[in-house]
Amino acid sequence: MRLDRPESALALAASLVACMARPVAAQDQDAPQQMPFGWTSPAVYEGRKVAAIEVEPGGTLGDTVRAMLRLKVGEPLAVRLVREDLGVIWTQMSLPGAAYARETADGSVVVLYRVKDASIYTRHEFKGLSHFTLSQVNTFLKLTQVRQWTDWLAATQAQQLQERYREDGYLHARVDVRTDPLKRTVTFLVDEGPQCKVTDVHFRGNTAFPATALFNLFDNLIGGAKLELPPGVLITEPYNERKAQQDVERLVLFYRRKGYRDAEVDLVGTDFTPDGTGVELTYLIDEGPRYRVASVDVRPTPPGGRSAPYYAADELRGLIKTKPGDYYDLDQINLDVRALEKFYGKRGHPSQRRYGRSGVRLENMFDVEGPVEVFDGDKPEVHLVFEVKEGSPKTVRDVIVHGNAGTQDEVIRRRIRVLPGETLDMDRLERAQGALESLRYFESPQSPVGVDMLLLPTDQPDVIDVQTDVTEGNTGAFLWGVGVSSDLGVQGNVEFRKRNFDLFRMPSAWDPGTVISEIADNKAFHGAGQDLDMTFRPGTRRTDFVIGFYEPDLFAQQFDTIGLRVRGYHTRRLWESFVASSLGATVGIERNLSEFVRVGLTAQHETLRVRDVDANAPRLVYDAEGATELRSLSADVRYFTIDRGWRPTDGIDARAYYELFGGFLGGGADFFRTGVTAAVYFPLWEDERERRHVLYLRNAFEIADTFGGTRDVFPTERFYMGGGQVGGPILRGFARERAGPTQFGQPTGGEARYLATVEYGFPIFSTRLQGQFFETEIVRGVILSDLGLLGSSLTSRDFGEPRLAVGCGLRITIPGLNLPLAIDLAWPILFQETDDRRQFYFTLSPR
Repeated sequence: MRLDRPESALALAASLVACMARPVAAQDQDAPQQMPFGWTSPAVYEGRKVAAIEVEPGGTLGDTVRAMLRLKVGEPLAVRLVREDLGVIWTQMSLPGAAYARETADGSVVVLYRVKDASIYTRHEFKGLSHFTLSQVNTFLKLTQVRQWTDWLAATQAQQLQERYREDGYLHARVDVRTDPLKRTVTFLVDEGPQCKVTDVHFRGNTAFPATALFNLFDNLIGGAKLELPPGVLITEPYNERKAQQDVERLVLFYRRKGYRDAEVDLVGTDFTPDGTGVELTYLIDEGPRYRVASVDVRPTPPGGRSAPYYAADELRGLIKTKPGDYYDLDQINLDVRALEKFYGKRGHPSQRRYGRSGVRLENMFDVEGPVEVFDGDKPEVHLVFEVKEGSPKTVRDVIVHGNAGTQDEVIRRRIRVLPGETLDMDRLERAQGALESLRYFESPQSPVGVDMLLLPTDQPDVIDVQTDVTEGNTGAFLWGVGVSSDLGVQGNVEFRKRNFDLFRMPSAWDPGTVISEIADNKAFHGAGQDLDMTFRPGTRRTDFVIGFYEPDLFAQQFDTIGLRVRGYHTRRLWESFVASSLGATVGIERNLSEFVRVGLTAQHETLRVRDVDANAPRLVYDAEGATELRSLSADVRYFTIDRGWRPTDGIDARAYYELFGGFLGGGADFFRTGVTAAVYFPLWEDERERRHVLYLRNAFEIADTFGGTRDVFPTERFYMGGGQVGGPILRGFARERAGPTQFGQPTGGEARYLATVEYGFPIFSTRLQGQFFETEIVRGVILSDLGLLGSSLTSRDFGEPRLAVGCGLRITIPGLNLPLAIDLAWPILFQETDDRRQFYFTLSPR
């Protein structure tokens, strides 16, 4: 349109006025849109003097609205203020409205605010709630934020509540609204109706994968696709139409991850029971052909300025487990990417995927694009190309510790074996983060982790700083509770435990209030990495009172540290044929020779009393009746490479020890014990969520013998089999200490013992907690086998008859409560008639 002609300019002006002549509304979809006769949009009169302001409807509501307005009589009309007024009316009163204006004879304007709903209520109540509590409804509808109710708002909230019921399977739920203008009350009448749950799920057309598999040990549709609406056996899921459609997409993604690139899934059946309480879902699956891998190639790209890759393509190709001819499997391809990431990370190339997320730009990081997939148009085949951006190896300039307001630097640094001047080793860095997390000194408000490793650029290319960010956590705790195990029965627990203790950081004053407050705030007795533990555990079969102190770095050597451990204890234990109580103390020195090797020397003095001897007790128990002084000196060496202290998945934990009782130390008995224990964790494979299936092997061989004038190894220091303990399986499938030699029907223990355990552990359920990169396992399954041999004495050369048990179990962790639960079922295969067999074994402890 040309504007040099008068008729064109007039047409444009008319169009602009038409666009402006629309009401200003708070909610376009709900506000009154019909223009009152004689009124137009306030935008037409922008800047004109406001002669009057009218509000419809009037009365109390009009007065309330008028008091909230920012637009004032006598001031210029500003559309911005009108929009803000309507927004405030909507926010504060939940009333949609619109504004209009008209010109007066003197050229000023009158502004009209018209509100849609005139009914105001100040109270609300619910009738008929059963499935949800009032608190739950108030929370998810955010009703605590509602100051005043209107008819429109009540209808909206009723609709939302009705939809919420249907999400939980109440398909026929109705929520009606009844209002009482006199009492200014809104009443929601809830008719929940029956809850519909998914009773079964059927699949048609699936030939490659079964519907389910025991413990998800192999690929299956329900477990592999992680359906939100699985069939119910003990626990049934409420039917939700949205989740049912999402499960269609989950099944499609599962098939495509496994190479069925053309798979299609439809929900073809929702068969409800006559009473509406159950529904069976039927999915129709068209699997299509399964694609194979035609070729695998790795193309490394060096960083700018370098002509050739750091590593040859053939070397990298050897890391890839996916081979030509294999079926396409996205889970395995993701593991191949992880293998490349580990290979480069150990050689100083940090991954963009893991360490490019801090918001700090680090140049030339390692990354894998793809793999790029090239499909064959004629055959179900795919060519894979791993495009590797090598980046450049990084050198560490400095290691920075940040956020440790109360913890001493050296406490953190001795766990970080990444040193300035060295090429960055990502494997060592991740191991350091795991070691810091295992201390449980740090936690953030959003996550139980509280440790983050950052890589920061410097002014030099390919030189970085490693920054460890920590958030101080609560390391002091007064705990009480009850622990239960099938071996030791019920044990109470009253404990004061202070991790990250500092013996020499005194409080500012010694009055109880100041001491307690400053300990709670990590201002006193905090920050040196020491441990203090005072525990009282009364129990039906065992009672303990223990005071322990541990200093891990006595001479501030950082890495090759010397630690001091002091412990005093009083124990009372009910054995099968006697009661033993002991009062003693130990002092130990340990030296870390390297990151993985530690040696220790421990001295112990104990007064042990054997009393309440049963009439059928073995002879050696009668010989030990009364009080005996036991003094010992033990030496041990430990090789420890496991990846984490709790639920390890990789590495070795081996220990050899020798313990001398009596002899030149004095005391009432002369004997020794020695042994070797080795536990090995083999990660067999990882699933697509990097959860490991682990093979655990443990072997222990121990012997004991007397010397001097002592006839028998003391009863409490002999070896027994049966039951289990926190440190490792003893012999499940048998009652505690009731597998092995007996005399008069009572166990005598032995002087030579061999134990072997094989466990296969696999993930069942896990989740990613906020702030964590890896998932935390909640439920883990195990298949187990225990073998044991127990000889009565070395001189008799009788190593006893073998005992063997097989079984299965669960390992359950409750996040936030630090409450591990182990449940095992074991069935003896090889046993003797004198053995006391037990199939069920469990431990539940607050530690």
